[in-house]
Amino acid sequence: PDSMVLYCDNKSAIQIAQNNSYSSRTKHVDIRIKFLREKLESGEVKLNYLETNKMLADIFTKGVPADKYKYFTNQFGLI
Repeated sequence: PDSMVLYCDNKSAIQIAQNNSYSSRTKHVDIRIKFLREKLESGEVKLNYLETNKMLADIFTKGVPADKYKYFTNQFGLI
């Protein structure tokens, strides 16, 4: 089966997830990142960057201005 693609608008978060090395700046990262790293290594999950203004999930998680609302509803195929 194909990998699940997760879209993220934070390049630093993607880099941390893909980089297994230890850094004092990321020592607070907990077991959830280890789980994600395992899934990335096994190929079950892929992380892709997507610009913040194109994140379709925003319509479900926050209030968006009218122009973004129209863009998102068009992307979903809603009229």
